[in-house]
Amino acid sequence: MFGNRKSGMAGFYLSDKNGVEMKLEVDKKIQNGEVMPVTSKGKDGEAIVTYKDIAKDTDLIYKTTTSQIKEEIIINTKEAAENAESYTFNLNIQGLSYEKNDDNTVIPIFTSIKDTETTYTIPPAFMIDSKGAKSYGVTTTITEDETNPNTLIITLTPNMKWLLSTDRQFPIIIDPTLVKGDPPIASWSMDEGYDNTCGGGTNDVCDKSGNSNDGTITGATWQSESMCVSGKCLGFNGTSSGVLTTGPTTSIQNNFSVSAWVNTKGGGNQTIFGNGDGAANRGLIIYLNLSSKTKCNTGDKIRHGKCSV
Repeated sequence: MFGNRKSGMAGFYLSDKNGVEMKLEVDKKIQNGEVMPVTSKGKDGEAIVTYKDIAKDTDLIYKTTTSQIKEEIIINTKEAAENAESYTFNLNIQGLSYEKNDDNTVIPIFTSIKDTETTYTIPPAFMIDSKGAKSYGVTTTITEDETNPNTLIITLTPNMKWLLSTDRQFPIIIDPTLVKGDPPIASWSMDEGYDNTCGGGTNDVCDKSGNSNDGTITGATWQSESMCVSGKCLGFNGTSSGVLTTGPTTSIQNNFSVSAWVNTKGGGNQTIFGNGDGAANRGLIIYLNLSSKTKCNTGDKIRHGKCSV
């Protein structure tokens, strides 16, 4: 949503009935009317607001729903990228609490003071160029505004080596997002395109949740972009290939949900996701059966466990 809310500053906000509000304040050029918006509608009712030339050769796009604010900084030329050392935004919060790291920076998880089950999060930002090459080399630093207790300062610092590489194709998008709801325990987009990209250069598939559940490829191969929906993707042989993490991403005794996008060619039972402790019959498996129908099973040593798809 866009408007002038409790802080008195124009911005895009997420809110609930308990008076909680998280608002991303817009640039002063926008507030002063120096840059005019172009509005449109996206898929599933998504509201899109575009600001052209918010800085030299740089556009700003906001995509909002009732559950998230997605900001896209569009860097159109290498000259603009050379000046993209950092971007700073104000985040106004009402009725939310948060914790801080040892260095006094803010942890990007915000909890409603009245309803401790309601959370707002800022997932790790990423960059993506016009060829689909993606990097999570964007450092997000959140600090308190000493002059306003309800305002936080978000600073995005992109990896300049990646941004200015001769492999880049412009325009390049830097994409931070505000989300209403719990953050994922693990998130694998499997679009890195090459091995040893995370975990200090030892793992191949990066966990975008920030929880370091990175994975190592076993038998799977990176596919050409013509084989993928967008950018790079990972191909599995359906029998012995996979991506393995160093341990379970969550306790198999807890409730959790899984979502995945797969393109199957059929040919027998094929595992999509498995989570367990390594012992026989202790875990959960979601798979495609011979009829390409999604099924799930839990091991017989999980008491009272069940799964549904």
